Amino acid sequence: MVRPIFCPNSPCEEARWLLARYACPEIPSRAEYELTELGRTLPTPLRTLGRWAQERIPEVLAARGTYDSLH
Repeated sequence: MVRPIFCPNSPCEEARWLLARYACPEIPSRAEYELTELGRTLPTPLRTLGRWAQERIPEVLAARGTYDSLH
């Protein structure tokens, strides 16, 4: 039987609520990962953030150019 393990050794403690690790009883040992219910809610806000970032590229490049011209 495969049972979920909620990533207790994750470098990012919050990730354990987003990602479930399933230990497979095989040799050699292996694990499978899947998003938790909370993790499955991420795509929509991440797409929104990605669109926001894409729309701001001209502003970022202009600010970078201004900075470079002053330094």
